[in-house]
Amino acid sequence: HVRIEEGRHAVVNNIGFPGTLSLIGADVKILRSEFRKTHGKDAVYIREARAEVWDNLFRKVGGDGVDFDGGSGLVAQNEFVDCSDEAIDLSGDYKLKVTGNRIFDARGGRIAAEKNLEEIRAQNSFGYSRRKRTFPPIRVTLLD
Repeated sequence: HVRIEEGRHAVVNNIGFPGTLSLIGADVKILRSEFRKTHGKDAVYIREARAEVWDNLFRKVGGDGVDFDGGSGLVAQNEFVDCSDEAIDLSGDYKLKVTGNRIFDARGGRIAAEKNLEEIRAQNSFGYSRRKRTFPPIRVTLLD
């Protein structure tokens, strides 16, 4: 039950912590919390841990909402709105249940997974956020 806002990644004693909240080999439950306006690679970075990330809000995240590099657990019933990269990024040897998440961004919602991507996509919902989408300018050349 915490709100983390305006956080960023760090390097401490030459060890990189890519998330606003980085958990390396530390089992954790993150429940009913809020991550807003984070900067850097990830709002939550989890590596080689057992984790439950359940019923949280990730809004305007500058990178991935949750980046899971190996481990096991549950990512469920979260809402991801306007993550600048993927809402959920799964890599390494993971054993996760990813279900019931609502993912909205200017591109229609994004998840990255090294395995079972279609199965994971089928168990979550995706849509466009209300944030105004921007498109590159169109160059027009008038002929004489």
